[in-house]
Amino acid sequence: MPTMPVPTNTDIAVQNTTTGQVDYLQFQGSQLVASDAINYAGAGWNVVAQGEFGGPALGSLVVQNQSSGFLDILNLDANGNLVGSTMSNVAVPHIVGEGFFNSSATGQVGPTLVSQLPDGELDMLAFNGSGQLIQSDLVTNTMGLPTAVGVGESNQSFPLFAGKGTGSNDSIVTQLADGSIDDIGLSGDFSTATLAFTASLQLPGSAGMAPVQAVNQEVGGGHANESILGTNSLEGVQLVQQLSNGTFDSVYADSGYGGDAAHEGTLYASNLLNLALPGWQAVDAGVVARELFPIT
Repeated sequence: MPTMPVPTNTDIAVQNTTTGQVDYLQFQGSQLVASDAINYAGAGWNVVAQGEFGGPALGSLVVQNQSSGFLDILNLDANGNLVGSTMSNVAVPHIVGEGFFNSSATGQVGPTLVSQLPDGELDMLAFNGSGQLIQSDLVTNTMGLPTAVGVGESNQSFPLFAGKGTGSNDSIVTQLADGSIDDIGLSGDFSTATLAFTASLQLPGSAGMAPVQAVNQEVGGGHANESILGTNSLEGVQLVQQLSNGTFDSVYADSGYGGDAAHEGTLYASNLLNLALPGWQAVDAGVVARELFPIT
């Protein structure tokens, strides 16, 4: 197997499952070197997505009320502090992340949010700058999918794993009951409501993984959640799992790009972070953590 990329620093964000407090963490190797805890929306509001939704500096976090389903888009300053928010006009199904799916809807602000219905179906959602839901696309062939745990894209292209999906479509990461990771590739276009599930890749050797709570937290632009780019166009997909004792383990899988189709999906590295946080969970806000440190 070729030499695959593993970052020197690991940046993740975690959220207290009782109070709702968010803590941005940076590790060098497995050791914690920086932490910044901030209170945003409070108990019952879970961070479900990150991206450029109009925030002035670090972008935005999307939080969802676990009882009502309503969303609140939180705009952050350069220090990660809340400077404004926009509430959605409707309640929506559980949000599992955000991405780009070939094109955006007319009037859309920010990336497309990915929701999952109780029957497993994926429903892509677009909002305008006032928090109004302006488009929805119920993805064909997704009824019965396993639990979605995140959304990601290639650093160089779009499908998370090479050839698993078409066009400029991000991919959805799901996890089966036995812990196995199954990547869901899409075709079609969000703006025309023609997205469909057309390809998948179950990662070999992933059975038995602990619950994955975040995907690709190290690199990102407007859509966030890009894979880690190494030499010769090789890429690594990051999966952040939480073990039963509360520690987090950053696991990396070969994306198959850079001509390495023979090892596509292979788990090639793991970084067990030296911090146990029972009562906390990793959330999709690691790109904010990466841009936040060092705090000035």
